[in-house]
Amino acid sequence: MSDSIKFGVVGFSKNQFDKKAAYQILEGLFLQIKAKHSKRIVEIVSGYTNSGVPKIAYELAEKFGFKTVGFSAKQALKVKSGLFPVNEVIMHGEYFGDESEAFVNYIDGLIRVGGGPQSRKECEMFKALHATNSLVSRIKEFEIDWYGEKPIQNVNVVIKGLRLVEDFITKETQQALIDQIDQGVWLSELKRRVQHYGYKYDYRARAINESMKVAPLPDWVNPIIEKMLVGGVFPTAPDQMIINEYQPGQGIAAHVDCVPCFGEQIISLSLGSTAVMEFKGLKTNQKITKLLTPGSLLVMEGDARYNWQHGIPPRKSDLINGKRKQRSRRLSLTFRKVILG
Repeated sequence: MSDSIKFGVVGFSKNQFDKKAAYQILEGLFLQIKAKHSKRIVEIVSGYTNSGVPKIAYELAEKFGFKTVGFSAKQALKVKSGLFPVNEVIMHGEYFGDESEAFVNYIDGLIRVGGGPQSRKECEMFKALHATNSLVSRIKEFEIDWYGEKPIQNVNVVIKGLRLVEDFITKETQQALIDQIDQGVWLSELKRRVQHYGYKYDYRARAINESMKVAPLPDWVNPIIEKMLVGGVFPTAPDQMIINEYQPGQGIAAHVDCVPCFGEQIISLSLGSTAVMEFKGLKTNQKITKLLTPGSLLVMEGDARYNWQHGIPPRKSDLINGKRKQRSRRLSLTFRKVILG
């Protein structure tokens, strides 16, 4: 028997949950651990942070004389909530989720108190790892009230008027478009670089008028417009195009495109990197995500156009099907029909 035993604790990492319930659950379990393993070194292993369930676990661990171990990816060093002064720190990987497999292999038992997708995924990984053993004493899972925003779930949520056309253009066409775009003039008025064609949109005033007319849409985009018209995406050709460049870590705040400024269809063509777009219902507060792959065409009209916000979180990677995918440079071409007052 080893001189030490390691218990992982996972759960909500932010503070918008029933802390009293979490404290009582962990205190009761730690009492049992203390009695059962009084002659062993007990390690409490959790996320390297100074908030949420990990903080409660560390505070109780100190009370019971247990060793505290912070186990996280390097991204934890950038979190504003700070870092609990644990006895030992173990870093594995760059981004949250990279450390999950190593964490699960490091611990002997696991306690989950609430938590989101990563906590639940780590529980499933732990169960799979110990499938041949009795799990009764190895893993404990508890649900507690969460007071913050609910995790984004796509289950049974359908947005009317939202279409995503995969592989709308080929890889060769994508690269040809990128080459043409990079010959244009980039503006740096925003945090990201942009190009305006047809009309320049005033982001701050959220307005557009005849005086904002700029160079017409370039000839090289005509085949794309023709394909959209043939496919019935636009009833008539768009007269405005904005090209946005997103470097890793850049995004765009959740918004509804200016209603008095633009027509009923908002169309976006993705080039370069993949990215996850988030949608939030203005009337329902429901949330879903869509994975925008290179060459895909996103169509928003009707309910999707007017009653749902869309945006891209500013981060360097996305969690896609349980795996962390790094972003690279992404370009989006947004096509609209201008409404002049």
